[in-house]
Amino acid sequence: MSEEKNKGGRPKADDPKNKIVTLRLTAEQYSRLEAYSKQKSLTKTQVILEGLEKVYSE
Repeated sequence: MSEEKNKGGRPKADDPKNKIVTLRLTAEQYSRLEAYSKQKSLTKTQVILEGLEKVYSE
């Protein structure tokens, strides 16, 4: 009987996020992003992705 070895680590995602985008913000834009993310208990990435979804839905 053969047993599979547990390799450990994180399992592969069905739709991996392997594209990187760099964003340049002014100090005011960054502070607004930071304040909003703290207020909503979200990461900055989650806030930006929510913004993209809002644009897509228009």
